[in-house]
Amino acid sequence: MAISKHGMSMDTVRHLIGHQAGSRELERTYQHLVDEDYIENAELDVGIRDEREESLTPATCPQCDEPLEPHYDVCPSCRMVFSPKADTARDEAESQIAEGALHATDERAQKEVQELMDVLDDPEVIGQLARALEELGGDSFEDALSSR
Repeated sequence: MAISKHGMSMDTVRHLIGHQAGSRELERTYQHLVDEDYIENAELDVGIRDEREESLTPATCPQCDEPLEPHYDVCPSCRMVFSPKADTARDEAESQIAEGALHATDERAQKEVQELMDVLDDPEVIGQLARALEELGGDSFEDALSSR
């Protein structure tokens, strides 16, 4: 149960939410959640359920404070991406652009490199890169392309 995971007693929780000591309202209201915890623990014990993976998605978007569902990998409001592949995609794209910048000798080429760097600041672009990387089935662009 979440309360025991955080080291709180039921009396502490009752007090924090304004219930009187000894009240059973909390248990009556949230009994279905407690039942789900017991069922999950029993299924884990007998091996018919695997450990639940924690979602990588925060409860609210750190960029715009939009409430998020655990299965979201992109904020529906500001398009910020929540995916381990997104960081990989951004890092690799920046690395490839930086490589291009080393070879950009004329002003036009340098301007193109700067435009690419600006594009990488767009969360939607990073999300598209991350989804493309996942579809290609690799942990990096090089892995994904070499498996084709």
